[in-house]
Amino acid sequence: MESTEPVAEENAFPLRRAALAAALTAILAFILYALTLQMDFSEGDHAEFQLVPYIGGMAHPPGYGLWGIVGKIFLLPFFWLPPATAMNLMTAFFAAAAVGVVVLLSVLWTRQTTPGILAGMLFATTHIMWDQSTLAEVYTLQTFLILLTLLLTLAPDIHDVSRPWSWRWAGGITGGLAIGFRPDSLICVIPVLLYTGLRCRERRDAFRMFGLMALVVAGVVPSLAYCVWADLGVDHPANLYNLSRPYLQAAYDQLPPNRSYYSKENADVLLSGAWFRRLIWLFTCEHIRYAYGETGWKEGIREVKSFFTLTYEQMGWTTLALAALGAVVRKPGLWRIVLLEAAIVTGYLASYAKVGIPGTECYYLPLWAILATWTARGLSYLRPVWFRMGLAILLLALVVVQTFEAYPRYWERRYPEIHAYHVHCVRTLARTLDSNAVVASEWGPLNALQYSLWVERKRDDVVVASIPIWEATSACELLAPHYPNRPLYVYYGGHFVHEFRPASATEPARLVRGIVWDMVFPDPDWDGAR
Repeated sequence: MESTEPVAEENAFPLRRAALAAALTAILAFILYALTLQMDFSEGDHAEFQLVPYIGGMAHPPGYGLWGIVGKIFLLPFFWLPPATAMNLMTAFFAAAAVGVVVLLSVLWTRQTTPGILAGMLFATTHIMWDQSTLAEVYTLQTFLILLTLLLTLAPDIHDVSRPWSWRWAGGITGGLAIGFRPDSLICVIPVLLYTGLRCRERRDAFRMFGLMALVVAGVVPSLAYCVWADLGVDHPANLYNLSRPYLQAAYDQLPPNRSYYSKENADVLLSGAWFRRLIWLFTCEHIRYAYGETGWKEGIREVKSFFTLTYEQMGWTTLALAALGAVVRKPGLWRIVLLEAAIVTGYLASYAKVGIPGTECYYLPLWAILATWTARGLSYLRPVWFRMGLAILLLALVVVQTFEAYPRYWERRYPEIHAYHVHCVRTLARTLDSNAVVASEWGPLNALQYSLWVERKRDDVVVASIPIWEATSACELLAPHYPNRPLYVYYGGHFVHEFRPASATEPARLVRGIVWDMVFPDPDWDGAR
């Protein structure tokens, strides 16, 4: 039998009222993000995510197949927007949806709307959540899927719902989608499966658990299927594989055996490996261990300290004190939920001992969402009622004040003139490039140039190759024989300086400080932000 440990009168809290509070908070968050939305293409990963759905391509490992699927669907009603703006808007949409799920989880637990709305706004206005919601990035979609999986799994235990296994099965699908999107979502999905298994009371529940695990696996399939389709079906020149192949092929004999992205081990996969071998390489992020390595417990502990420091800076001591209070179980039978959430937080933090990637604060978003729900619980435990309501109103007022004072840290938003100049430089280059030119560049400026070439200029005559930019001269020397009678260039791009240098096909060693196209802000032809 299903557990009915929470008391009946508490479970009578109307779901419609909780959903309304969640929807209103999500709309407010979306308006906030839309008002500060990046309206043009960017560079690096952001430009890649702005381009991938439009061309049917794949992104860097793990491929982010679900981004391509959802992005293509999102482009249909927003066909009148540039793809870059549409993808930025999609990021803001899923960020607002994640905020709504935080509110819904909090309200269903506390049976109070005010603490739930406070939790949602606290989460929505953390600077990193705000930053990640204003231009194309994958972390808001992942956070939404993880939180939705938690909501669907926990709803039968914190609210009186009919057909509880239908909710859990739906959570299995969203959990699988999260894993297919980013494999590190396993850190959340595995504890969820263990939690659900421990809730089984009858023999038939074992068959339901098998069904749940099958749905998780099914949820992974769309992302993988998209990556295979992008590889074999579309095989667009701007695909990750095709950007890497020119240099890997030209420099194969000089490549190190491993411990580098530009290694023979990776070249063997991308140049001659079967499609399923490329898919394994892509989805399991085999290149990551060469980029970052196994950090060990010492570095992992340092990263955990960084998390707590940043959390304090983002949320403040009052919020953290309420979250600590909310971690204390005050309702009979719900201690398993707190253990589940604690296991997810611990799993995330422990993962940094295996692969610690410094400066990746965006990975913390699911953890801050959980802390926000704990804050709502802690606030709901306070007595008397007038004190709880007064504190809630005060904290909401502080959130509003901080929201008006805060501004995202990304240079695109802090320095709009510089960003507009960056876009101007890329567009100038895409427009004036010689016919049949070959451009060697690194990951960041390469993606911005690709976007302008394929989306805005519709140019398919230019070959763009990803190279180790610190070896630009030797890279051009190796590339030149593969592209005879074609102009070869090296492009260095950045936020403030754009350099475009010819690399002679016959004497590539002349690639020195003889800059032919070097725009340093402000460019004489630059007439200001449009």
